[in-house]
Amino acid sequence: MLVLAAVLPGHGLATTIVKAIPSPTDPGEPLRHQLFSDALETPACRLVKTDPRGTMTSPKPRPEALQATLSAIIAAVQAKNDKALQPLFHNRLNVSLAALAETFGKLDFTYGSPYDVSVFRLWALNTVDGATAPLSCPGDQVKVYPQYGYPLQFGLWLQVMGQKEIGRIYVSLVPVNDSWVIGAFRTQQWTHAGKDYAEWADLAGKAAHATFKESAFIKYDLAAKLTDGGTFVELAVHDDLLKARDAVMTPDQWVQKIKSAIKGYDTVYASTILVVGGDGILLRLLSAKELSLEDMTAQCKAIAKNLVNLAWTAKVTGIRCSFLLPAEDPKKDGAMGSIYTELRP
Repeated sequence: MLVLAAVLPGHGLATTIVKAIPSPTDPGEPLRHQLFSDALETPACRLVKTDPRGTMTSPKPRPEALQATLSAIIAAVQAKNDKALQPLFHNRLNVSLAALAETFGKLDFTYGSPYDVSVFRLWALNTVDGATAPLSCPGDQVKVYPQYGYPLQFGLWLQVMGQKEIGRIYVSLVPVNDSWVIGAFRTQQWTHAGKDYAEWADLAGKAAHATFKESAFIKYDLAAKLTDGGTFVELAVHDDLLKARDAVMTPDQWVQKIKSAIKGYDTVYASTILVVGGDGILLRLLSAKELSLEDMTAQCKAIAKNLVNLAWTAKVTGIRCSFLLPAEDPKKDGAMGSIYTELRP
């Protein structure tokens, strides 16, 4: 997941005391009247019909400025053209070419190049007064969180079909003068190891049925990670997956099980992670002194050897061991870095 722009400066939640008052001269206001004429003063999310290439088939007549932005975004992402994409962002965001090049590099690495970009959904969001309250989008079991200060904006959900994985990119489009620009841009991995959240949840259910609760927790947690839309898109299934996970084992219970499985190590943090080919465990381990690469590798292999002997790890791919000095934050990797070890090379 990568977020290039969360909230426009000056349009954050802290400024919601002052709300935008729509008027006929506001950018996008005529289009808002066209799209929501039957319920202009009711906040709502409505699907705008497009073909996969982003050509709008409604409303009619088609808003040419919005169509031009849609086409330009899809073409720039498809071509991995940072110079073409940068001018499409709101100028207050100050998105750099380096940040965009990094984004395209991560898309290549995660999804596999070349990839194909298409429109999955385009939603029109009528906030009425520029508020940020989430809007339910009928038929999709999804809530979309608007940017602050715009009575009308659009949520563009792109699908990225790579050689290895499928991803989604959520783009918030907001009006500036007579054009539409990007107010937020967030990537989201949709499949991992060729499986979507439903397939990972199915594997979790099978592990739970086999009484491998620790493994079931990992797979439910990874399924939930794949459905995490951040602060922009909220999928109803995300909460369902978390509830299913917690019914098997709570996060605190899982961490305690991990600590019990690797006694002799000061485990200050444990979590699930996506690893090449499957699911894994991240461990952050406290060390009284700085360790050499050889020492870290040996310790991580020793931990892996302990875990291999446990029945529930049969379907777990590997572990990442991160070593921290006492003054370092357990929520982050330390200066010594980390080592990845497959449980069954």
